[in-house]
Amino acid sequence: MGLLHRLFSLLTKTSGSSAQTQKKSDSSKTVSKPPSRPTFYFGEDVALTDAELEVLSRISLRTQNEIPEYWEPFVGSIASTINKFFDMSLIKEATVGCKIDKYLTVKDLKTILKNNNLKQSGRKGELIERIISDIGEDKARRLIPDDVVYITTEKGIRTIKQYKFVKDKAYSDMKTAAAESLRNGNVKQAGAIVTEYERSQIFPRGLNTNWDRGIPDETIEEARLLLEYPYDDLDIDRTIKNEIAIIISLSVLTGDVWDKTADKLLDIFGGSVPCPDLIACDKSQIRHVFLNSPEDDTHMLMSLYVKTTILRIKNRIRLKIYTSGENKAKKIKITNYGKPCPICDIKKKVYRLSELDQLPELPLHWGCSCEYVDVWRD
Repeated sequence: MGLLHRLFSLLTKTSGSSAQTQKKSDSSKTVSKPPSRPTFYFGEDVALTDAELEVLSRISLRTQNEIPEYWEPFVGSIASTINKFFDMSLIKEATVGCKIDKYLTVKDLKTILKNNNLKQSGRKGELIERIISDIGEDKARRLIPDDVVYITTEKGIRTIKQYKFVKDKAYSDMKTAAAESLRNGNVKQAGAIVTEYERSQIFPRGLNTNWDRGIPDETIEEARLLLEYPYDDLDIDRTIKNEIAIIISLSVLTGDVWDKTADKLLDIFGGSVPCPDLIACDKSQIRHVFLNSPEDDTHMLMSLYVKTTILRIKNRIRLKIYTSGENKAKKIKITNYGKPCPICDIKKKVYRLSELDQLPELPLHWGCSCEYVDVWRD
């Protein structure tokens, strides 16, 4: 029994539809299902497996056709599951207003209002209300696809909140345990903790990832180098640098996005970015990062710091792989997703292994996305 299931046993206890779903025709083929999992009870006569709870937490504002087929091996018949949710009053059919909100953009709504000589100003919700009240619900219904769209009821929302509380607790406990392993310098153990957690999930991170094999060795090495990285470009105490190393290293193991990691760092730094070099850098070199944010956006800068640091380590690992062992490359090329970098403007982009002492370390600047790739032909 996985960590999530043990937490359910501790935190939950046993307690003593007007709309119809669009059903799929039942297939006669046998669906390969994972081992059966425990049923958990959430009061209010709600008894669901953790697979069903996962589906319930993801079903709102979807139609039958928008439900991924890969859910079925875990939960069984999707049509039967949806019927069960209706019978338990966990979901209901969305109103016309909700469906208009799903299918139509603000531009679409204003066009409809204009064509009907109605006021076009206001928020999206106000535009929807105006269309329904002034044009009429029946006519408004004809503006959108005739699909059954599911939304969760108040009872369903309460059930999801309780489930997510338990799930978030399991995720937090996993990260705490993995961080403690990193604090002790044991990266492989931290990776094993993350792997155990992912294996316990109904829909683990990376559907094509074989979690029975664990985290790839290259990712473990990336986490190790980030843990050992000196972070000398940060104007902070060494003790804090050690904690920063743990946070960034853990983010690689858990697959956290740069923005999420930046939030944690800013909490530690009190909302500032203690990297003088990044603060003073030529903002024109990172203009692609600031397309929708002001140049003094501290969150964007912190996210950029995380991104650049991780890419630096990734390139070091790539370079080591490409230049060592029996299958080493003939040459190393510097590229930016297959295109020349408009900012770096590197004149020499291809280096023979005999020229590695001339090869610049990537990334070359803050916001640089250049990477090393292997070349196998002379």
